[in-house]
Amino acid sequence: MARILRSFGARQLMDPRPETTRFGTPRSCTNALTFLKNVAERGEWGGSLQKAYKLYKKGEIDRSLLLYSELAEMGYDVAQVSLGRKV
Repeated sequence: MARILRSFGARQLMDPRPETTRFGTPRSCTNALTFLKNVAERGEWGGSLQKAYKLYKKGEIDRSLLLYSELAEMGYDVAQVSLGRKV
């Protein structure tokens, strides 16, 4: 997880100066939440989303939909949207 956070510059969000991050970006709760969502979506399940997509492209629709369904049940909006478009 630390590697993912470093790759997205998470340290910017932890700067002790109240008005800006180290790189001069204004602090923003909206931006912080967007950032956190992006990092969270790149965990182990990101590979599962890619696998579901590849299965769909190969024509293995049933297996793809099952995997998308499992991810959608776990709350991943990308899987929910993908499942909705394919059903």
